[in-house]
Amino acid sequence: MSDNKNKENQTASSSLSSEQINEKPGRRTFSPEYKARILEELAQCKRGEVGKLLRREGLYANQVSKWKSEAEDALAGVFSKKRGPKPDNEAKLKRENERLRKQLETATRRLEHAEAIIDIQKKVSEMFGIQLPKPPNPKSDSD
Repeated sequence: MSDNKNKENQTASSSLSSEQINEKPGRRTFSPEYKARILEELAQCKRGEVGKLLRREGLYANQVSKWKSEAEDALAGVFSKKRGPKPDNEAKLKRENERLRKQLETATRRLEHAEAIIDIQKKVSEMFGIQLPKPPNPKSDSD
């Protein structure tokens, strides 16, 4: 009889231990409604009641302080949002790129035009024997 009891105890204890090993407690998740309710209750607590509430709910003070800061950040975000469409940086960059390309084309055309005029002036001065003043030397980096 004692052998049967020992076998039953061993079987029961082995099944309990395997259940205990296999069961892994998961993280607790809290709904936004629950968090809001707890924060509301905390706001109404008097001195010394906060710890009692935390113990009753099985919460930690740092958890609740994190919830509080998240709620404050969310509330601040409500008032700081700008209305209207968000600026499209890519479109802005494309417009700037197009403007700069047009500016470069214009400058290039003007430079080509100026070079053509200078060439004509040189040829005319050679034909009439007019001595053109030499352009000043560009400043060097050592000056």
